[in-house]
Amino acid sequence: MSEPTYRDALMRSWQLVSRHKLLWVWGLLAVLLGQFGLNNFVGNFVALSHPGRLQRFLAAWDVTVPPQFWGAAATPWLLWLLVVVGSVAALTLLLSVGSEGALIAAAGDWFKRREQPDLTASWGQGVRHFWRLLALILGTRLLLAVLLLIGVFFLAGDLSSRSGGALLGSGLALTIIFLLALAISAGSAYAAGFIVLDGLPLGRAVGAGARLFGRHLLVSFELSVVLLLLNFVVLGGLAIFALLTLIPAFLLFLAGGSLAATMLWLLGFLLAGVIFILGAALGGGIFNAFTTTAWIYLFSRMKSERLVSRLWHWVERWVKR
Repeated sequence: MSEPTYRDALMRSWQLVSRHKLLWVWGLLAVLLGQFGLNNFVGNFVALSHPGRLQRFLAAWDVTVPPQFWGAAATPWLLWLLVVVGSVAALTLLLSVGSEGALIAAAGDWFKRREQPDLTASWGQGVRHFWRLLALILGTRLLLAVLLLIGVFFLAGDLSSRSGGALLGSGLALTIIFLLALAISAGSAYAAGFIVLDGLPLGRAVGAGARLFGRHLLVSFELSVVLLLLNFVVLGGLAIFALLTLIPAFLLFLAGGSLAATMLWLLGFLLAGVIFILGAALGGGIFNAFTTTAWIYLFSRMKSERLVSRLWHWVERWVKR
């Protein structure tokens, strides 16, 4: 048994992602389906746990369609709209799932052979396992969505009016929910590795991923925490980047004020918005590719050797003193 070096995992993953810019595009496309680990779950939980935000989210889906929208005259346009929307959705789904599989294939190839991955073959491998990956991703997202709603339910209402026992029970329930979310996210990452890299059927891949997670509970937890902390660092960087994008907008605002040109104000804020969107998309794609390859690095090592948690290793060293 060996002790995992998360610095090695992060460094190796960064080497792969930084050297192959196509992985940034795959990461951007795959991020539409979410990231491995607790990043998405924690972000959605924080967003929906704010009082009244869940109700507003559900109310946004309560849309009343005008009766004339379904009239005979509108039927051809409606059919064309459905065809266009369906085609765009299908293409987006194909690119997203294929990109996720391509990232896994490229990372597995890189960590196994220690050579430059064949990105063309990686894309073909990702698309070849499209249906199994899609079923795994949809099943994972459904389970996490159920856990998310249950967790938000435990935070609903006025927490200050609850008794100590009720608060303790809610805290315990939330802890269990987050641990289950961790198990589902990590197990899904390992199952995806078994599907793409080993070609296992969906059922066997899920079982193998669950067993691999069961043998490496603490290691999986530690990597989730490391990547979650890095996610906060990236969000902080995006906040700083957002402030920097306002500099040209502010300069154009001053110029527009002195020249009484309103269009310069609008141009400045439009320019800031475009720069921020492009920068955020680039950062999200890079970080998603990095996250995926880090999980696959751990997956590749777990299959060939039994890893010991660094936390457990430190505890053992402390006890032996």
